[in-house]
Amino acid sequence: MTVAMDAVRQIYLAPPHPRHAGVAGTLLIEAALAAAISSDVTAAGELTERAARLTDDANCHDGTAFGATPVDLARALIARWSGDHHLAVLRHRRAIGADGWHLLPAEHRAAHLIDIARAHLNLGDAGAAGQALVNADRIAPAETRTRRVARESLAAALRAGPTAADVARLVAAIGPTRRQVDVRVDVQNIDDRRLPPVGYSVWPSGRLHLPESDDAAATAAAKAAMAEQSGWYEPDTAAVNDRLVDIACEARASITRDGDWIEFDHDDEGDPKWSHQAIAFYVAIAPFVRSGVLHFEGEDGARWSYVYADGRMTQQGWLGWDGSVEPFGEYVDPPSSD
Repeated sequence: MTVAMDAVRQIYLAPPHPRHAGVAGTLLIEAALAAAISSDVTAAGELTERAARLTDDANCHDGTAFGATPVDLARALIARWSGDHHLAVLRHRRAIGADGWHLLPAEHRAAHLIDIARAHLNLGDAGAAGQALVNADRIAPAETRTRRVARESLAAALRAGPTAADVARLVAAIGPTRRQVDVRVDVQNIDDRRLPPVGYSVWPSGRLHLPESDDAAATAAAKAAMAEQSGWYEPDTAAVNDRLVDIACEARASITRDGDWIEFDHDDEGDPKWSHQAIAFYVAIAPFVRSGVLHFEGEDGARWSYVYADGRMTQQGWLGWDGSVEPFGEYVDPPSSD
C-alpha cells in the first residue's frame, strides 16, 4: 500500500498529463486492495472513494483500463475480504453487467472471477462458484490453470456435491490430483440389519445419450468419484482408463459406444460384483447424460433402474445389494411380493 501511495503522490507532483487520472486511479485501487487484505477496512474504503472520484477524468482508452467498472470490482473484493460475502456478490454482479466489463483485459476479468468464486463458496453457492471458474477459464485459461486459489476453489466446489458438466470438464482439463479434488458422494450409514454381501452379481442393460465429446470429462468425473469409495478400483495403478469403455468393468458392465450413445450389457469377461464404486460411477456420469435408462437385475432377482434426465440420475426400485431405494441410501425392507 505504501509503495502505491508514494507513486500517487509523485504523479500529482509531476506536470499534468492525460494519463495521470487513469494511472493514479489504478494505483489507488491497488492501495485499497492492499489495505483490505491487511484488514484495514476504513483505509480501503477511503482509497476506493478517492479512486472513484477520478473516474470522470480518466480516459478508458489511455492504456490503464481504469474506470468505474474496476472501481466497482475493487469494492466487491473489499467486501469479500471484509467478510460481507452477500455485498461482494451484489457488487460483482453490478460490475460485470456494466459496459466497461468487456473493455477490461482478459486476465483482469478472469482473475476477478477466480477471486469472487470464494465469496460464492462462503455463501454456500457451489454452483455459482463453479460457473465463475468456468467463465474465468474461457476468458483466460492461464489464470485458472496456474493460480493455486483457482484449483482450491474448484476442489471446494466439487466437494460441495454434484457438479455441472462444464465444471467437470474443467476438472478434466486442469487435471487436479486426487488430493486436490476430494470428490465425494454422500454415503448414508447402512442399517445394521442388512450389510452388503461380499459378492453380488448384477446384469445391467440399457443405453444412455452421452455425447462422445463429453466422454473424457465423464470418465474423469467417474474415476474421481470411484476413487473415494472402497473397492477394487485404484486410479493410480489402473492401465488405460481414458474412456468410459475402458472403465466399464468398474461399473460392473460392458460398454459399447455407438456415436453419441453408450450401450450397457452384462460383463461376460469380468467379475461383475456390485460395490459402492459402481454406484459412484453411475452417479458421477449423470451431469453428462442427456437422457436414458439403465436396468439392473441382481443375483437374488431384485430389479432396479437408473433414470437419467436433466443432468440428474434417480433410482427406481429396490437394490438388493444394500436394500436401498436411492443411491447410497439407507436400508429399507424389500417390497412385498403380494
